[in-house]
Amino acid sequence: MKGLNEITSSFWKEVTEARIKHDVHTNPNQGNIMLKTLFNNKNITYKKSVLFLSQCIERKILYVRDVCISNRLMSYPEYIEKHGYYPNSQLDYNLIRNAMPRDMIRDTLQPT
Repeated sequence: MKGLNEITSSFWKEVTEARIKHDVHTNPNQGNIMLKTLFNNKNITYKKSVLFLSQCIERKILYVRDVCISNRLMSYPEYIEKHGYYPNSQLDYNLIRNAMPRDMIRDTLQPT
């Protein structure tokens, strides 16, 4: 798992490991897409690499639902309103936006 050694909290490391084990045994095309993890998810990649954004994890931005509103990706202002501004927030948002497969959720630029 990418970035596992960067998690300093033993609790969050255990949670992350449990989630990875769960995801390995779950079909990624089944279930509610909003409950899928953002990080270390083989279906959410940027330049063929899974995401691991430690500042997002620290802010508990962990699932697709944490960056969506009504099955659409949040705009950057909506992201900041929900999660607050932090160093690299624009970079994190852009990475998530570019990594999210368009068939998973509607994009912010599409009409509702």
